[in-house]
Amino acid sequence: MKTLLRITLFLALLAAPLVAGCSDNNQEVNLEMTPSQQNNGVDSEHLSPCPARPNCVSSEAPPGPDHIAPLRFSGAASAAWQALQNILVDMGGQVEKVDDHFLHVTFRSRIFRFVDDLTCRLDRTNNLIQIRSAARVGYSDFGVNRKRVERLRLTFDERVQNSSDNSPTQGLQ
Repeated sequence: MKTLLRITLFLALLAAPLVAGCSDNNQEVNLEMTPSQQNNGVDSEHLSPCPARPNCVSSEAPPGPDHIAPLRFSGAASAAWQALQNILVDMGGQVEKVDDHFLHVTFRSRIFRFVDDLTCRLDRTNNLIQIRSAARVGYSDFGVNRKRVERLRLTFDERVQNSSDNSPTQGLQ
């Protein structure tokens, strides 16, 4: 058991420079929030664009490696918005700020406690929730943010679909 622990720690120490940021310059890693993160990941009425690193996905990104589909819902936008918040908390997220159309949640990695920011924008007109998930530091997140959003999508689709199937107006046509 001790050998396994030692191997795990050794591998973690080898991987730390990759996760903490691989760059040609020797700038210090900034654990503070960037201006767009301080603004909840929102730039006016849109989510902030992803940086030029493979550690972010956004439904408002142009087609390419950063793009991910928005969450879709039917029925009451307020119910979908509340369901989203509940799911994110159930997934281990910490709600930092929420209002009637923007949501900012943070997630921390288990071992190194790196922070990822997940921001959402409710688009009531099109029954969509635009979503962006990004690592705060480092060059690559090894697909963690994309996997988180896809896991969120599965749970959201299941809960929102189940709640709309059980609505009191169902079958009253």
